[in-house]
Amino acid sequence: MLDRGMALFWRQGFEATSIQDLVEAAGINRASMYATFGDKRGLFIAVLDHYLERVNGERLAILARPGSPLAAIAAFFESIIDASQGPEKHLGCLITNTLTELAPGDPEIAAKLRAGLERVEHAFVQAIRRAQDIGEIPPDRNARSLARFLVGVAQGVRVLARSGIPAARLREIATVARTALR
Repeated sequence: MLDRGMALFWRQGFEATSIQDLVEAAGINRASMYATFGDKRGLFIAVLDHYLERVNGERLAILARPGSPLAAIAAFFESIIDASQGPEKHLGCLITNTLTELAPGDPEIAAKLRAGLERVEHAFVQAIRRAQDIGEIPPDRNARSLARFLVGVAQGVRVLARSGIPAARLREIATVARTALR
């Protein structure tokens, strides 16, 4: 149910997704959905939690890989770009989409999304500090500031990918971002 709901919300957004859409996508009846999640917003919050755990978790694991931290940062961006290519792949990022659609008017969702972005920032900080320890990034660079910059670049890449910007251009942006770390 969460995977199907996630795919639907990701493709259509919260407001454009009806209860009927969700019931049909999940193959369950309305009563079951309401009993389990309360309402559409309750299901959406469960979907966000699922997305943050599963999709973001997979990406954050890339940043923690052994070996070159700069290579891990490159692989992180490559995973974003790869996920945005192909048929029906121009969906952007569920977090980014929700930040623009719902977060301004929903403090609970905004807080949940900020926490998700802070996890990404923390993972970037850890990768940058490892890179500093082995001389890939100068030790005098502020790891937290660089991590925040990378979070912003990652969100920008996702927005551009959603608009159909070609992968080659997205890779160029990611390369420039990695270069800026040095």
